[in-house]
Amino acid sequence: MGTSNYLTPNEEKFEYWLKDNMPYLAKLWDFTESRYEKELVDNFLSVCSSSEAVMCCFAIQIWTGGGNTEYEFNLFRAMRTIGDKEIDIIHEWVANPWYC
Repeated sequence: MGTSNYLTPNEEKFEYWLKDNMPYLAKLWDFTESRYEKELVDNFLSVCSSSEAVMCCFAIQIWTGGGNTEYEFNLFRAMRTIGDKEIDIIHEWVANPWYC
């Protein structure tokens, strides 16, 4: 999978979680450098669907431990936008939350 030896256990968990649940977002992360690519995220958010944008912001919040103010995730707004699959992903995380 090409992971770095420098990923923390939760960062490695995130990589697998992202690729399993939202593979379209995996290209926005450089797991060998243990970071998301801001320019790629910004480009993606300018062209993606509203549901994909919500899930991207959700993933960034998990990656940053909820401390990212640039890519806001709002559960109430998300629920108006996302589908059942995305709701299930969020529900699973809420039931057992973890951060990088």
